[in-house]
Amino acid sequence: MEQNLPEEPKPVKPGFKTALARLEVRQIEALHDLTNPYDLLVAIERRERDALLTRSAAARYAMRLYPRFIVMTSTWPACDQDALLHAARRIFRVNIPTMRADVKAARMGVALDQGAA
Repeated sequence: MEQNLPEEPKPVKPGFKTALARLEVRQIEALHDLTNPYDLLVAIERRERDALLTRSAAARYAMRLYPRFIVMTSTWPACDQDALLHAARRIFRVNIPTMRADVKAARMGVALDQGAA
């Protein structure tokens, strides 16, 4: 009797979604090379506009870079921090008091993802 064995699986070629994911990773890595928070905000805004992202995809993309922005902002003088936070409010969609608290925590060396204890 001959058994019906399944065929050997074919090697998976990187598909469209995989290529998009790699492109997004490269773009995010390029943004991590920026050292000026103003440049980071402009790059995020340009990416959102040029890619025609949905609102949820744009928010998800921006929030991946939020901790980086906060750390960068925490090293700037207070007058610049205020201007940066006001500019970042519409990009990250986070309240200014929350961002101020995150900047303060970053200045003290507390990780953003620890949350309230």
